[in-house]
Amino acid sequence: MESPLGVHLTKSTVGQVAAWIYGTDLPDACFGALLAGAILIHVLGVPLTCFALAITAFAGLVLLLLQGGYVCRTHPSTL
Repeated sequence: MESPLGVHLTKSTVGQVAAWIYGTDLPDACFGALLAGAILIHVLGVPLTCFALAITAFAGLVLLLLQGGYVCRTHPSTL
């Protein structure tokens, strides 16, 4: 199930958002697993790899919120 925030930010239907997320998630997960397992852990070590991935995830969240101009609402039905 896709989040109402994702549907609201893209101004699309739930089916379109679900298809887009699923279609981009598969190659992204493959690339991320290869990058983390084969390169980052050996070069940076486990603690720095975790820190780098956390920073990347936080930056993605900030960009998503800035791009959408989403204002937090108290009830999901107001999306």
